[in-house]
Amino acid sequence: MEDTIYTGRPLSNKKDIDTTEKEARKKYALPITKQLIYYSVPYNDSSKPINVISYREIDQKTYEQNGKWETWYTLEITLENGEKVNIHYAFLSDMQKKNFIESMETGEECED
Repeated sequence: MEDTIYTGRPLSNKKDIDTTEKEARKKYALPITKQLIYYSVPYNDSSKPINVISYREIDQKTYEQNGKWETWYTLEITLENGEKVNIHYAFLSDMQKKNFIESMETGEECED
């Protein structure tokens, strides 16, 4: 498990991009230079994104799926309102995509 808590703020220039943070965002399939956001349930057109101010890995599991080993991570995120949420890394990654709300309503996959 990662003890380090990473920031959720935008990494807008080379000075902002800490190598450890950049590698963590790659590991969890999160955008490198974008403010991380979270949507609370229910997901609909009136859903407003909440800024993620930090995140850390709290669990890791390795599964075999279709003959291939995959690692899944659970992250604890802290929101700007102080709330802490445990979330699967791939779901948080999907929340960063432009059509996340639409995909929740239609059941279609998120686009990058």
